[in-house]
Amino acid sequence: MKKWSSLLVSLSLLGGLLAGTGVPGKVSAAAPEIGRNLVDDRGFESGTTAGWTGQGATLTAIQWYPRLGGAWSMRVTNRTNTWAGPVYNLLGKMNAGQKHRFSVWVMQDSGNATETFSLIVRATVNGVQSWTTLNSRSLAKDNYGRLSGEYTLPSENVTELVFYIQCSNPTVNYYVDNAYVSAVTNTQTFSKIKVSGNKLVDSANQPQLFKGVNALPPNEAYNDYWDPYYYRKMASWGANVVRIPIQHDDWFLADEQKRWDLLEQAIQWAADYGMRSIIDWHEIGSIATGYSDNNDPPTSQADFNAFWTKAATLYNNDPRVLMYEIFNEPLTATATQNDWITQRNWANNAVSLIRGIDANTPIGVAGLNYASDLRYAGQYPVSGTGLVYITHPYSFIAEANYDMLFGYLAASYPLFATELGYDTSEVYKESRFVGSSRYREANMALIKKYNMHWTAWHFGVYGPALLTDFNNNGTSTYTPTEAGSFYRDKILQVEGTDFGTSPAYSTGTEFGKAHDDSVVTYFDYAQANGGYTGIDAGQSYRIAKIKFYPRPGFTGRMAGGKFQGSNTSSSSGYVDLATVSSASEGWNEITVSNTGSYRYLRYLSPNGSYSNVAEVDYIKYVP
Repeated sequence: MKKWSSLLVSLSLLGGLLAGTGVPGKVSAAAPEIGRNLVDDRGFESGTTAGWTGQGATLTAIQWYPRLGGAWSMRVTNRTNTWAGPVYNLLGKMNAGQKHRFSVWVMQDSGNATETFSLIVRATVNGVQSWTTLNSRSLAKDNYGRLSGEYTLPSENVTELVFYIQCSNPTVNYYVDNAYVSAVTNTQTFSKIKVSGNKLVDSANQPQLFKGVNALPPNEAYNDYWDPYYYRKMASWGANVVRIPIQHDDWFLADEQKRWDLLEQAIQWAADYGMRSIIDWHEIGSIATGYSDNNDPPTSQADFNAFWTKAATLYNNDPRVLMYEIFNEPLTATATQNDWITQRNWANNAVSLIRGIDANTPIGVAGLNYASDLRYAGQYPVSGTGLVYITHPYSFIAEANYDMLFGYLAASYPLFATELGYDTSEVYKESRFVGSSRYREANMALIKKYNMHWTAWHFGVYGPALLTDFNNNGTSTYTPTEAGSFYRDKILQVEGTDFGTSPAYSTGTEFGKAHDDSVVTYFDYAQANGGYTGIDAGQSYRIAKIKFYPRPGFTGRMAGGKFQGSNTSSSSGYVDLATVSSASEGWNEITVSNTGSYRYLRYLSPNGSYSNVAEVDYIKYVP
């Protein structure tokens, strides 16, 4: 343990309650982007306490110990009143009427085994001062814990707006780190998702489709990209689910209070921007057999049970949590039937443990061989209710093997590809794939064929990465890689019920082939003129762009074709969104300037074309 050192300037203001200062009004001159932190230098990495004032307390920037993330934290000392502590001024920074999430981490080291801390907003609105306690909880000594809550500025006539921390013990000294205040976009309460047959359904028994990304593990709180804006950017890709990996070898390095608070912070940030979470015990190997391929011993059964007992207790029936994924990638020396039976028996116990606490939250069970092989699960299924089978269909799995390895289960269970992706590395390169087209398109076509849910790997630094410039100094622009652009568009792709003209020229060329994610199949109408193919999205969407893939060898047949939208019906009320001037082999893309939103989307082909098109993707607009 390193000794903490008071390396920089100490600020002491030993007065009474201090009013916030700033210009009254509803917003700052330049309101920050949604998700951006309103607290400057949230982790004191400048080595100062700039922006904070001491309300009857002394504030000092401290390096190395005991920080939550980065290299610095703030020490709060010389308190003599319960209200004494650090104050941060938000006047002019918050939008009136918009919900904001407040979060700050605190650790006390001079009081009792536990002490009660509170996070409070003080505001003067229309000349009346008020105090709102956002969160009050007992925190263990020598362990960081999180205070968090929501606040909506009630009026535009605001002359004071601050938040501060107080402790019920007036003499306790403590540390503060990683303070966040950010506007949130999701004000809805999620419906609880459950398994019904081979589908994931909401509380009204309506089938839901989940598409998203994999996030950083909670231990990445030590880096500057651990903030609400990280989750906001995932949501800007259209994700409605985020997979949160719990790195088994890092999880137990942090103290109990801190690690669970970090997980809760991730889940809440995801929910703030409209995404449910998958809790994934991220480990490769087999606890059942003790096997590991990298000399990293598996988690002990006791620790594994302790994790899922606590997780199921904390998130029992919590609608923010979509699924418990009990083990990332089971791996044994071989992948025989007996190996699966051994793994299945172990999984039965894990499912039973969770179901003894949480009866409803779906539970994900992965196959052998890095979550790729579920061939024996049909004959020897895992016992329990609400099960989802997990697969990681990377490029090493040949297209011809999808059905045998896991696709056949789609008739009876929901299937979820919690990892997929590609890059140019030897492990994840597309050239490894054996199939009818490139890995990316063939994989997506098979995902759709089996009605699978999916989360692409990885929204950050781990290959195959979705971002090009992700770093830990807070300057990331979140620029997608080539694969990132592909999966972002696939997440934003409008899904719906196919409609179009019939009959097809031949069996296997029906109108739905234009929306099956396969660039090998295509729509071929029996008549040369008047053909169209479209989707009923079930609700209206604004379309940002349209991607289309002509029937190979017949690109000229799309010239003059029109993409249209309607809110009347699948056969009338259409307006033009874009017209194809010319088309080339492979993917083509048209930006849509029409800002209207439409439920029915179709491609109306030009005369003489037989409505030939291999694939049409309508990409949603996200503000």
